[in-house]
Amino acid sequence: YCSYNIHELDEIISKNKKLKENIKEINVCRDGKSTRYSIGSMIVVEDFVLTAFSIFDENNCARLTINDYLSFLMRFWNEINSVYAQKKVVVPIFGSGITRFTNGMEDINENELLKIMIWTFKVSKIKFEYPAELSIIIHPDKIDKIDIFSLKEEEE
Repeated sequence: YCSYNIHELDEIISKNKKLKENIKEINVCRDGKSTRYSIGSMIVVEDFVLTAFSIFDENNCARLTINDYLSFLMRFWNEINSVYAQKKVVVPIFGSGITRFTNGMEDINENELLKIMIWTFKVSKIKFEYPAELSIIIHPDKIDKIDIFSLKEEEE
């Protein structure tokens, strides 16, 4: 649980030097926040990593293409290694919630998303040094959609 309120978080985000380098656009005309960051931009607040995961369209709907997803993951693995060095990293299956995938990927399932996450982690060549470790959390409602045996076979 984060101890900051939304106004405090806004201030932390707006003052972060690294995030300032990742601003794509300011004064975006839409509901909500008016600063747009590059996909995969991140900041650590307490024990939480806040990251720019999706792209908002002209109707303020968050959407993601498979290329955006791959770009996010590659950047995420590289960034997380530097900001969370030698700590345990726990993430969900990115994109398995309310993410709207586009360009033919509308029906991508949790098993495929997990495979993509694992593949991008491997090809990123990021090696967490002991005692760090990576855990991908699977929501209990989604565990039946994951083929653990095929993931294990692909590992071997």
